[in-house]
Amino acid sequence: MKNRQLNLFETEPKQAELVQIKGKTLDKNQLKFNKLVGEIRKSNEELKMLSQVLPEANAKFMKVSFPLQETMFKTNLNLIKAADSYLKEMKLSKNQKAVVQDYILFKIRELPKVAPPEIEEIFDAYSEIRYQEEMDSGKEEVNNGLKEMLKNMYGVEIDVEFDPNLSEEENAKRIFQKLADNGIHDFSQKQFSQKQSNQDNSKGKIKKKKLDESAIENKQQKEEQLRKMSFNAIYKELMKAFHPDTETDPERKAEKEEISKKITVAYGNQDYFELLNLEAEYLSNQEDRIQKMPKEQLAFYIKMLTDQKAELKGQIDLLRYQYETIYFGLFVRKIPKKEFEKTVKREIEEEIKQVQVKVNYLSIRDLSHRKFIIDFMEEELDDAEFDMFGFDF
Repeated sequence: MKNRQLNLFETEPKQAELVQIKGKTLDKNQLKFNKLVGEIRKSNEELKMLSQVLPEANAKFMKVSFPLQETMFKTNLNLIKAADSYLKEMKLSKNQKAVVQDYILFKIRELPKVAPPEIEEIFDAYSEIRYQEEMDSGKEEVNNGLKEMLKNMYGVEIDVEFDPNLSEEENAKRIFQKLADNGIHDFSQKQFSQKQSNQDNSKGKIKKKKLDESAIENKQQKEEQLRKMSFNAIYKELMKAFHPDTETDPERKAEKEEISKKITVAYGNQDYFELLNLEAEYLSNQEDRIQKMPKEQLAFYIKMLTDQKAELKGQIDLLRYQYETIYFGLFVRKIPKKEFEKTVKREIEEEIKQVQVKVNYLSIRDLSHRKFIIDFMEEELDDAEFDMFGFDF
């Protein structure tokens, strides 16, 4: 039943080469259209894969890591207290005292959640600004960064707030809920209209004169009208060809029912790419129709698909952010999925042991250990400074 005569674009997303329509040469816009379709297909597959893999891996990760992370947190609190006692009780030079103070402040800032009162007091004793002031300042900086990131992705202002008392995963869930509350969960007409307005405004910066508001509104109305005409035309053409009532043969009727369901879902979701993909998959005249399509209409197809590509990228980026630890482990470090839990458990346990070793050394009031202690503190501070500037050693 499925007619595969069309070869307008690559069917294998891993291949970057674009195919040409048999016997003809594609023009610039047709090549761009082909490229966009290939990229969107690839992004759709990545989004589908990440949407399944990351939440499953995260659930297992949380089960294994949560109790260990609590142990790590308590061990780091012991390290901070031990360093504070060491600074107060040991005879140290001025430079050595400065290193220990910097180390204490660094370890407090590195805590994954708000420090308890006794640790807050230690911070206030060595810092020029109070702990709560620094927390408020850092929280504001994080919130502004999140707002800017989401505005760049979706073109709308979203009021989000990072809670330092919650884990990264819990904060990400709150952000995702905020996005859903603002209607940001799929490629809807609302987002298209907003994105188009933002694109027009950004392009206007290049020009010396901006279009006045009425001209922009007229342009958007024309584009929206063309979008509806193009979208509805594809929908009607597909439904005309695959309406189940046009068949009497039970088997063919069942096939058309399945196809018409896909068409209806894509139309209801305002999913331009999926509707175009269904058209390409099932209509044998697609190749000829694209070749003869007016340049204005093809250009608008390209614009619609460009926006949908950006929308998919935003959804993928948000998934990566929401499950940052998991994504980094599975897809950057390339830890095998079946080994991920064991690897995480082993690495956290090893990190806890290393911190405990430092706590034990800080309990020794022996001058012969002083150089070793100052050296490991300086080394950790240096590593943190390298990381801050994007180095990875």
